[in-house]
Amino acid sequence: MHPNRKDGTRCLVGRDGPVFFEASCAQIFIRVIGVAVLFHLLYVTYLSEQWAYMGFHLLPVSVWGIVLTYIMSICPALLLPRRSRRRAILVFFVLYYLVYVPSEFCLLFASGELEGNVSIQIVLGVGFGLVAWSFRLRAHSVNVSPTTWWVFVSGIVMLCGLCLVLILRIGVENIEFVSFFEASGLRRERDEAGLLRIFSSGYLISWVTYVVAPISIIIGLIRKRFFYVGLGFLIELTIFAATTNKFALLTAPFIVVSWFICRRDDGRVAVKYVSWGSVLLFGVTLVSNAALGVPNWFEQILSFFVMRYFGYQGMSTVLYAKFAENNNYTYWSHVRGIAAIVDYPFDEAVPWVLGSYWANKVGVSAPSHPWAQDGLLAAGLFGIIVISVVVAVCFWVTDSMTVRIRTDVLVPLLLIQGIMLSESSMFTQLLSNGWALLCVVACVAPRVFLVGNANSHAG
Repeated sequence: MHPNRKDGTRCLVGRDGPVFFEASCAQIFIRVIGVAVLFHLLYVTYLSEQWAYMGFHLLPVSVWGIVLTYIMSICPALLLPRRSRRRAILVFFVLYYLVYVPSEFCLLFASGELEGNVSIQIVLGVGFGLVAWSFRLRAHSVNVSPTTWWVFVSGIVMLCGLCLVLILRIGVENIEFVSFFEASGLRRERDEAGLLRIFSSGYLISWVTYVVAPISIIIGLIRKRFFYVGLGFLIELTIFAATTNKFALLTAPFIVVSWFICRRDDGRVAVKYVSWGSVLLFGVTLVSNAALGVPNWFEQILSFFVMRYFGYQGMSTVLYAKFAENNNYTYWSHVRGIAAIVDYPFDEAVPWVLGSYWANKVGVSAPSHPWAQDGLLAAGLFGIIVISVVVAVCFWVTDSMTVRIRTDVLVPLLLIQGIMLSESSMFTQLLSNGWALLCVVACVAPRVFLVGNANSHAG
């Protein structure tokens, strides 16, 4: 299934595999303009009406400002290659729809209270354009020895064991199964009691939530071993009960749905899945907002998805830009390691500092994304360009290290990482949320995860 070299390392170099992404300029234009138009309508009719107190103000804007926003929303995507075998392009589309397009429109409507919003719109577009253009670069393969595979598998077993010990530290009596809608209240209670700090003190819970448990589910689906599927669901449910992390509860079914959509190893379906899924969510929200007699639970679910994965990201761009106007840049001192040579200007971590500024209340964590926390707050407009280059390099490395992984295995895991990246720092995602761990897992993956005798998917 995967030929070995004479020195024992697995040879991951081969001829180019199937095309993962293929679309004409017209197709890209239609998908992006659809998301842009619907988010514009969503902002005017939903976000500005129901969430104005959180910063979604509907301020007067010029026709020129609207035209510029639509131009900037579309142009970076047109720099993508028409065909590509690099599968991290899926994460690019996730970030484009969840971060970039909402940010452009939130900056537009913040024009009356934010100086230089047009400059930020343009530079942000340049940054995403750099990331889009980088997919024209060819990824390279990585070789791993069999010994490394066994060492890594042993490490994963130890990781799961440590995670179980960590959960037991808070006591079985503190694990409580609540509904999706009651989780926020319970989370506040546990945070006040100091229970959640146990989980935020290390990477183990996040690694198991976003990498180990999803891989267990995928193995079960591939081999039709439903014990592994059930184990993955049980792990996610237990983590939700212990930490009230809603995304942990949603990860398991999301992995199953994504795997079934991509099970025929057709990546082009995955990109359409992200594009038209965003359009569908916006459309349903608009119809629900205009309709009468919509069940309350349905509105809460829509509100959760729209606000957390589209609204907050755009708003955080404006929030970080406003804060950076009157405060010192961090110059990436919020990243561990850099803080040793650059003084960190605040007393708390960036999300808590911005949360206090945003909500005028101590103990609130503000939403974020790489171009806000690692870009605007780090070094202003120059920071946006720097973090765009960092993101492009991370995508290239990811494609190089996942070169032989089956598409139906990789796509669900990349989608999880892309969604998480849309609400966190790039450096937090790499270490805390398991992006780097996923890349290492891909390098030492067992035969069941590989494309058989097919060749590299990078190119």
